[in-house]
Amino acid sequence: MSKLAASLRDRKIGFDMIHLDVSCLVGYEIKIYSKQFPGRELRSKVLSTHGLEITADSGRNCRLIDNLVNQQKVILQFPYKGQDLAVRAQLKRSNGGQCRFVVDKHIVPLSQRKHHRLNLRLAVQLAAYPILTYGHRDLSNLRWIATDSVNVSSGGMMVNLPGFLEREVYILIHINWDESHFPPLVLGGVRHCFQADDGQFMAGIEFIIKEVGQKLFAPDRLRELPPTVLDYTSKQREKLNRKFLLWNPEEKDQNRSSR
Repeated sequence: MSKLAASLRDRKIGFDMIHLDVSCLVGYEIKIYSKQFPGRELRSKVLSTHGLEITADSGRNCRLIDNLVNQQKVILQFPYKGQDLAVRAQLKRSNGGQCRFVVDKHIVPLSQRKHHRLNLRLAVQLAAYPILTYGHRDLSNLRWIATDSVNVSSGGMMVNLPGFLEREVYILIHINWDESHFPPLVLGGVRHCFQADDGQFMAGIEFIIKEVGQKLFAPDRLRELPPTVLDYTSKQREKLNRKFLLWNPEEKDQNRSSR
């Protein structure tokens, strides 16, 4: 996990005093929220950046952007190194009408962690699972990847990957650990994937619990899923989360060494 994401996770605060490099947003879409258009989500593509100043495409995909009043405060939202961020910014139109947003230093994560995360390095086997076309009989045809976790929670995990994975790709996951509240095989969904400073990719994967899976997939597709893959329930997730809150890795290591 990047130092930026780790700081957010451990301290559960905004990104104050942490350098934000918005240059990585060039070519990507941002969301714009303004009191001028309450309840409306405006979208624009980032054309260029300079420091904490973002120049966005004006009105090509959303004509309301052309009507934004100059010098007003807005909220920008965008993904940044595995975190969904919301930032305050001020609109400063150029003489040519370009939209330039000057970002404030105060940055807020859009989602707070519901499940306690531990920096556990565990052996993991993953396989992308095209859920709409595959059934349990096709397991032998899947391409499995052996990797390791960066961190783990009862709700998901961050893993190292050799390449990029698209958001919403479904993954079959086997984690090599002796945790009684976690099944041997679970279904996950990719929530974000980014390239770290060392060039390796990291993916955040959410574990899909039984109650969610039953709403996501039609009954005929549920019958085609591998056996027990949706045995992980909300109750098991909460039990594991409570256990993680009390987890002491140093104490566990001491117990192992004393045997």
